[in-house]
Order: sequence, then structure tokens, then C-alpha cells
Amino acid sequence: MKEFILKMKEFRIQNEKPSLNFVDMFNSRVKSRGLRGAKLIAYKQNLALTEQQKEVIIGKLLGDASIRTSQCNFCVKFEQKYTQIDYIIHLYEIFEPYVGTGPKMRVIQNTFHRDYGVSCWFRTYSHIDFKYYENRFYQTDAKGKRRKVVPQNIHQMLTPRALAYWFMDDGSYIFTSASKGQKSGLCCCLNTQGFTYSEQKVLIKALKQTFDLDVNRVKDRNYYRLVIQTQSENAFKQLIEPFILPSLQYKLKKN
Repeated sequence: MKEFILKMKEFRIQNEKPSLNFVDMFNSRVKSRGLRGAKLIAYKQNLALTEQQKEVIIGKLLGDASIRTSQCNFCVKFEQKYTQIDYIIHLYEIFEPYVGTGPKMRVIQNTFHRDYGVSCWFRTYSHIDFKYYENRFYQTDAKGKRRKVVPQNIHQMLTPRALAYWFMDDGSYIFTSASKGQKSGLCCCLNTQGFTYSEQKVLIKALKQTFDLDVNRVKDRNYYRLVIQTQSENAFKQLIEPFILPSLQYKLKKN
């Protein structure tokens, strides 16, 4: 913990000016509303999610986004590593009507890799519009532990745009050995290690049913990820490429 605090202080000293510029650039827009109390309540009552926002939420919840809940309040949190600052700016611009405070930066500790990094994040207002997604993407077990899940009707929710945002979060190329429907070499994958075996089966079925994509599960240590089979790779790219940000186009290339 002491080492983590020192790292945080070091980052803040080295990056004080860009950090302030980054925050002020967005907060100057949001604060101009001056919304508090009854005015904020009235403002939120007039908000309604656009089709674009709905599709982005679906893709992001399959990826890195999360929904925070307290009693009957629901808000979405978006967070990306600092090197993807263009991505977080893009997401902020999409959801800006739902946001009360601009993106911020923080130092985070990666317990898996045992190192430190910097992330950019923002969260939306609490809003009833997000209850629909919380009900479908989250479950609470008998012990009260809440976790993200794959909705059983995900095949009805997926669109090319949603698929693209899922890929921008969790997509990559990996080397795989030859298997049924798959040649050895670099293959396009979706890192779904956080989902259960049954949930991955739901995703595989949904990708076939919705987009006619052939997908395999490939073992990754004690977990599995989804790999787009060779015969479906071009079709997959054609679906998502129109929505991939310029700064994330590298994810579509075999390196």
C-alpha cells in the first residue's frame, strides 16, 4: 500500500498540468448547466437513451463498463487505460447528456500483473434508464455477491455497433493451434475469461444466430476466450469496422 501511494504521488507530480487540463476541458462544459436539486431532477426526467447509446451500453457491458447500484439508483461507469484516452473522450461525448462530471484520471494497481497504471474514467448520473441493463447484465447470489452475467436474450440485443464496442474493449489477436474450423496462426478473439462456460455457450450461439459467425472456445490457462473461426473472420471485420475508432484500428490488424 505504501508503494502504491508513492507511485500515485509521483504520477500526480509528473503529470499535474496535463491532468488538470484534461479535467477542466470537460468540466467547463458540464458545470455550465448549473443543475442541482429540483432542477437536476427535472433535467433527468427529460432524458431518454438514443439507439446509439443503447447499443454502446450493451457492447460495453459485455466488455469493461459496469453498472453501480444503490437502492433504486443506477449509473454506468466507463473506464479505460490512459493510453486509450481518445476512447474515453469518445464515450463521454456519446453519453454527455447523462454526465454530471467530466472524465478524471486515477492511478490503479493491477493485482494480476503486479504493476501500476493510469486510467481515465467517468460515470453517468443515476438514472432509471439504466435499470433495464442492470436487471439483465447482473445477478446476485445467495450470499449477496453481485456479478456481471450474459443475458439469455443477448442474441436479441446484439447489433454490429454493440459488437464493435465489445471488440474495442476485449478484442485482440492471439496465436492458436489448428483445430476444427480453425487454422493455426493468429486469430481474432474476444476475451471472455470473466464469463462462465454456460454464458460463453450463450454468446457463441448468439453470434451464430444473429450474425452467422462461427466461433470456438479456446482455453486460456484456467479460463476460456472466444475465437472467430477463419471462415468467419472477414465477415466479422466487415460488421464492426465502420464503428472502430481510428485509435483502435490496430486491433483489427494481425501483427
